[in-house]
Amino acid sequence: MKLAELLAILDPALAQRIAQGAYEEVAAVLADRGEHLHAAVLWETTWDFEGACAAYLRANALLDALRCALSSGNATLADDAIAAITAGPVATRREAESLLRQRGQSGLLASLLSAPDADPAARSEALAGAGDLLGAAKSLTDAGRYDEALHRLRPLDHERSPLAHLELAASLHWKLGDAERAARLAQEALRRGASKSLNSHVLAPSLVALGHGLAADIARRRDPQDDGATPATSAPQRGRYLVQGVAPHPFVGRALLAVDTIEHREVEIHDLLSENGQTIHDSAEAVEVVRGFIETALAASELRHPAFRPVLWGDASAGMLILERGSTTTLRSLIRPPGLLQDLLRVKSMMLFMVRGLAAAHDRGLVHGALFPSLIVFDPAERPLLSPFGLHRLSGIVATRTGSLDELLSLTAPEVKAGGTPTPASDVFSLGRILAALCLGHIAEEMSALPDEIGALVTGMTLEDPAARPSTRQVLAQLASASNSTRRVIVSPRPTPSLGVPAMATPSEVSPPSPLPHVVAFAHESWSDDELEMLCSENHGFMQPILDRQARRFIIAAWPEQCAHIHATPDLDGAAARTFFEALEQLPDPLIFALRTRMAHPSIVQTPAGDWMLALDKLLCRGPEEPRKAAKVRS
Repeated sequence: MKLAELLAILDPALAQRIAQGAYEEVAAVLADRGEHLHAAVLWETTWDFEGACAAYLRANALLDALRCALSSGNATLADDAIAAITAGPVATRREAESLLRQRGQSGLLASLLSAPDADPAARSEALAGAGDLLGAAKSLTDAGRYDEALHRLRPLDHERSPLAHLELAASLHWKLGDAERAARLAQEALRRGASKSLNSHVLAPSLVALGHGLAADIARRRDPQDDGATPATSAPQRGRYLVQGVAPHPFVGRALLAVDTIEHREVEIHDLLSENGQTIHDSAEAVEVVRGFIETALAASELRHPAFRPVLWGDASAGMLILERGSTTTLRSLIRPPGLLQDLLRVKSMMLFMVRGLAAAHDRGLVHGALFPSLIVFDPAERPLLSPFGLHRLSGIVATRTGSLDELLSLTAPEVKAGGTPTPASDVFSLGRILAALCLGHIAEEMSALPDEIGALVTGMTLEDPAARPSTRQVLAQLASASNSTRRVIVSPRPTPSLGVPAMATPSEVSPPSPLPHVVAFAHESWSDDELEMLCSENHGFMQPILDRQARRFIIAAWPEQCAHIHATPDLDGAAARTFFEALEQLPDPLIFALRTRMAHPSIVQTPAGDWMLALDKLLCRGPEEPRKAAKVRS
């Protein structure tokens, strides 16, 4: 409101007083009457920005209040305005963001973006603009975006970087699976006086992962009890497992974080029949329910599909299940506004990876029954891993442990909510809702905002009638078709150098541009067009992802730095080898022939999770005669 507009609506006596210059006096009168908006206009006219801001706040004119607070230079008033806007409508927040960006107020912008539904990347950007790099990195860390958080802290200098930066960077490297870098940074931070808890939280597990169990034990002993960590000497030993703490989200009962002192890897021990050291589910019915779950989980694990979270051991009679420890990031962390509609390749890649695993399970008569994003973790290569099969069997013991309430209500198929037994069709229903949630950024039943190709697929997958839904194999075919013969691996978007592959292309060479590290490979003249077409149409998780193709020119995702080419003759009888060759045999015969005649051990890469993958950046550039000198590959 402008002064002229105010004068037009005021009673003549007050308007006359204003004409005589009694702005403050009239403003006080209006404020006493509760006409705070009118009072604010008068105070702002006399450049009393503090009084105007306070009045605007009382009138709920939040943007005007923020504008006056900025003009006054009063930090307290600015904080009050930001707090009110943060709790207000989303549209007002968006306008306030624009105003703060125009004024260059990065610190206040960061405060505004602290709302739970705010974009963590935008908040991080604002904090970085205000000079708070540590806060910017922590904002991304809290959102599970570890690689981006690490990028905020770079460049790191062991001698010059702030101690807090080194501590956070060590933790981030550990979360990202870089045990060697995590250990080096943790050691440097401890040398400079970091909290001794870094010993047990980062240094010790990193040393275990690197095969230095004795050094890890020594590191744990340096962690004093008054620093909030449990001393290593008091950690109980469950046979070969050294217990480190309690896992935050048990399926039922309790779950412990531990280190396998023989295999030197981190695990989760799920004690399904007890909690806090006491047996809580001792009835014959509960024991039978747990037995059914463990038997289902073990049966699915025998498929050894890379999309399944590995089950290392299970004892149905004892109600005990041991899993590889999952990452702290879950698929649920990706379901946030504004969604991933701008990154559909990533969504389709994650869904293809999970659907392929479910299709293999459904072919064997196995049903998952509890597909909830909060239980789907990521492996070190950032691929989504399905939780153990059969978790729905535990719902009779503790229903709320198998997912948050909104997931249970929205992602469970209607026939299961009505008391029916989960089927492959109910798994398809849950997958459809997960696909929609990833795209839209929230779990909801409204699908109108989805693109046509995704909307049609989701609609079919979530039909009320289970018999009318597509099978997982049909979903797989539709997703692959919707991907336009391109694939994408879920890896960290940092400029990771690939291993022995052609040089990185410049941005002008890549069309369309990809946010992932990539390499360009040209198919050898011996590859036929049909063979190349078959290669692109296959979406197996054991192949290096193709991001784009232009005739015989391929843009392929670069390998994460934790991957390694297999140059020596590997263990062909190992579990990873068996899974790899079983997957290879599922390809069309002409494509199998094209790959085998070009395959050598450097064409196989081992991921941080131990899986084998085909290095297409090697195979595409090679003719059938070139691998003759390489070690013989299993036929």
